[in-house]
Amino acid sequence: MEGNLYSAFAAAFAPKEQGGFFIGTVTSAEPLQVDVGGISVSGGSLWVNAALIQRDYDGEIFLPSHPDGAFSEPHGAFTLKELPLAAGDRVVLLTEDDQVFYLVCKVVSG
Repeated sequence: MEGNLYSAFAAAFAPKEQGGFFIGTVTSAEPLQVDVGGISVSGGSLWVNAALIQRDYDGEIFLPSHPDGAFSEPHGAFTLKELPLAAGDRVVLLTEDDQVFYLVCKVVSG
């Protein structure tokens, strides 16, 4: 292997004239909006990893309806909405042209 692996990695993340990786901050979860170096990115300029999109979980509520405490028919339904991203979250974005940004993942301090 030729060259220093760490130098190659650092070069991949070094600022470029166009494109590269960026760290952004979610300013709004719904609708999703991200601040990238002072620029607000949303809508058609922001493509998101599918795992970071809202997920809905449906369920039913069963209550005892017999004197012996047995459960029978559902008495109601509910939907839980999970937004994996929240305002203030830090995210990694990738761009090739500084026009369209691809939100790759959420980052957390370890």
